[in-house]
Amino acid sequence: VQNLQRTHEYLRPFIELEAAANHIREHYAEKLYIKNLARMSHLSVRQFQRRFTQTYQVSARKFQVQTRIVEACRLLRENSLSISEIALEVGFYDHSTLARHFLDFMGESASLYRKRTSR
Repeated sequence: VQNLQRTHEYLRPFIELEAAANHIREHYAEKLYIKNLARMSHLSVRQFQRRFTQTYQVSARKFQVQTRIVEACRLLRENSLSISEIALEVGFYDHSTLARHFLDFMGESASLYRKRTSR
């Protein structure tokens, strides 16, 4: 029983933020409005930002960027779209924004990643 209670306590913040996290995952290419995510979670903006960062160890915006990078990786592996097209497809403003975030998150350029992982 105590193990179950501890598990529930550990999972509680993830459950409370599930709607917001799923929204980011499903709408990663769209503009992110923290106010709307907070409303989904029944929290104030400040409470939402604090809880999201405590729970996921990154801000909601960084979570969105990471989600975009994961999708960019999939597109780089699975098709021949240009990197500029992929950048726009996953919601980045342009190629250079994707390039900067990709290098930060993956530790290599998008083009090198594509060469290394292409089928």
